[in-house]
Formats: sequence, structure tokens, C-alpha cells
Amino acid sequence: MDEDSSLKGVLPTTSGNFLVGIGTKEGRVFIYRYSATVTASNLLFCSKKGTAFGAITSLDIGPGAADLLAGTEKGEVHHWKLLEKINE
Repeated sequence: MDEDSSLKGVLPTTSGNFLVGIGTKEGRVFIYRYSATVTASNLLFCSKKGTAFGAITSLDIGPGAADLLAGTEKGEVHHWKLLEKINE
């Protein structure tokens, strides 16, 4: 991480697991597990093509990764039981 980075001091330097959510212009959602100690990240969830219309503009992963909400530019709100999807 660069010394001038705006994230310096925000990201933890200790080990741990984190969830990273990515929304695409095509309306897909990807959730990855990231660990500071492991160099490879794991894809935990990805939505199917054609589920959402328009780009994903917002994501929220609920407490304990129980729920995932995604909003689109067209005003749709999608809900997934994230823990259930991960454990399938």
C-alpha cells in the first residue's frame, strides 16, 4: 500500500477474513472472501445473468453475512439469503 493512499490506516493490518462485494454494469453481483494472510481470494456467490436490469448501484451485506441486498439503476432491489447461498 502506498504511503499516500487514502486507505492507509483504515484497512486492518492483522489477519482476518473479509467479504468483498462487487456489482457490475451488467447487473451481476459477486461476493468474494478475502483474507490478508492468503494470497488467493475465494468466490462465494455470484448472481445469474439477467436477474437484474441495469447496473448494480448499491450493495449491502447484513450482519453476519446473513442477507445481501443489491439495488440497480432502474430502481430494483434484490434480496438473497447469502448464508444459505454460500452453504448450497
